Amino acid sequence: MTVAPSTTAGFNVTATNSPNYQWYLNGGAISGATSARLVLTGATAAKAGTYTCTVTNGAGSASSTPATLAFMATANPGRLGNLSVLAEAGNGAQPLTVGFEVGGAATSGTQVLLLRGDGPLLAAAPFSLAANAGWRGDPQIATAASSVYAFAWGNPGSYDSALLITLPPGNYTAQVSSVSGAAGTTLVEVYDIP
Repeated sequence: MTVAPSTTAGFNVTATNSPNYQWYLNGGAISGATSARLVLTGATAAKAGTYTCTVTNGAGSASSTPATLAFMATANPGRLGNLSVLAEAGNGAQPLTVGFEVGGAATSGTQVLLLRGDGPLLAAAPFSLAANAGWRGDPQIATAASSVYAFAWGNPGSYDSALLITLPPGNYTAQVSSVSGAAGTTLVEVYDIP
């Protein structure tokens, strides 16, 4: 996890059978960190490092997979709220292509994104979206769209597209083309899911 200075970071572990918890930073026990959730408020560079949690009960103990906390060089790294492009798109060799980048200077790890390709419902009601055959009312897609204030999809049976994906840093493109071969107005959206 990479965060900006003075922000809040947190780690969780799950265990059963009445466990006792102890969190560690770089191998040293953290005083008072004895619950399943570790919250670091006002995080500073002194809190950077590798975190683990050891869980103990009558059957023995086990340690979590190490998790690393790092800090960005700036307190205000910025964030993409969303990106959308509206244009004519065809099929085959004439898809609408949109490029975007995940990551950037002083960032690491992956980012969950919601990618949507809209077309059929735009003709029926401007700015009204629905999903493609792969979306079909998926509650995770609906929740992600709501969390970023994307306009609501009205018809889960449409052929509009949606993809919820986690991507590592890098450059990407999103392409939308017509299944039927007809050209028409198409909207491509990329939302940064917090």
